[in-house]
Amino acid sequence: MTLAEMHNEFERKIRNLDLVIDMPTGEISSIFYECLYDLIDKYYAEFEDNEKARKALSLLTVNKVLSVTSSTILPNSVQATLPTDLLYTVLEVANVRVGTTDYKSKVKPISLDSYQSNIRNPFKKPYEYLVWRAEIIDDGGTNRLHVLVYQSGASITSYQVGYIREPNKYTIEDNPTSEIEVPDVFQWEIIDMAVDMFLKSNSILNSNNK
Repeated sequence: MTLAEMHNEFERKIRNLDLVIDMPTGEISSIFYECLYDLIDKYYAEFEDNEKARKALSLLTVNKVLSVTSSTILPNSVQATLPTDLLYTVLEVANVRVGTTDYKSKVKPISLDSYQSNIRNPFKKPYEYLVWRAEIIDDGGTNRLHVLVYQSGASITSYQVGYIREPNKYTIEDNPTSEIEVPDVFQWEIIDMAVDMFLKSNSILNSNNK
């Protein structure tokens, strides 16, 4: 469904409620994208265990192998610069090499506080099947980095990330034939969310005017 068609359906639903839409079309587009981000948040929370959630976000799901370089931020670590369009991480796999053997290793997100608390714990610290990952901002304050910590004597040869990317943003004025980047059935869900948002906003406005 194009953005123009979504606008038409939104306006039809509002008219069926005997209400008048007194807002610019650009504001309706903004409502759609606010609802899109709400939909992304909703289905991201269920992404791992829910097939419907994965379908909802399928057009925004990206898999990339990121380049890793040696890092001085933490001992036994490499770092990767994150894509600028990364919104949420949903999959991480590191290839850990110990001697001549490669291991597909789980990547566990940690905070720097957790790093300090557990790095000397033999039952929690990294081993061939476990890599720690901390997310930080580089010194220039412009790039987000993933710092991957591996066991002493090993190395990381590759790092794969699956993520939900930021959606492209269109307006009906400039891109009426473009589509919001979710499958059609979820575009209807966005329209319904937008109608609910409009009704709540209209109710608040009417209440304030009394």
